[in-house]
Amino acid sequence: MTNIKLYLKNPWTVTIIGGSIAGTLSSLIVDLVKGVNFFSTLYNLIVSTYNWLIIFLNFDLKIWWILIGIIILIGILFLLTNKKSLNDNESSMNFLKYNNDFINNYSWKWSYDYNSISKKYQLGKTFLLCSKCNTKMYESGLAYANYFECPRCQTKTHFNAQNDINNIRRIISDNIERNIHLDKINTN
Repeated sequence: MTNIKLYLKNPWTVTIIGGSIAGTLSSLIVDLVKGVNFFSTLYNLIVSTYNWLIIFLNFDLKIWWILIGIIILIGILFLLTNKKSLNDNESSMNFLKYNNDFINNYSWKWSYDYNSISKKYQLGKTFLLCSKCNTKMYESGLAYANYFECPRCQTKTHFNAQNDINNIRRIISDNIERNIHLDKINTN
């Protein structure tokens, strides 16, 4: 019972049923005023709609017209969706300027990579910067890096590279999510 009430309160249902009732009543009134058989106006409307439908369906169409129409429709949809996503991205793209910071007593620099599948930017390579000459340091050691070494001045920094870099990346992501990076952009 409640499903029927919800269905009858739906705006589409009200419009269709109301339009049908109004059309039928107006046809009766027009037929009464004209002095013709009842529902002749409604019958003429149905016949003319049917005739227009037959003319439309029998219209000679070239396949290339249809293909051009489909291409234009896809192009319009593509432009509309890209325009919306570009407007959304312009206001939220300021994090791309946030590409270096001083975290856990070290200077870090990183890049962003664009993922075309998810259509989002993600954190790319993360580099430790030398405290003496500000050069990107590289992992050194055996299996997992025991230290980072500067190629310019040979300064070595010891720590667990794999765990520390993952933690630094988490802090960078958290700074962006919490908008802490906005302060750091303005100060740089």
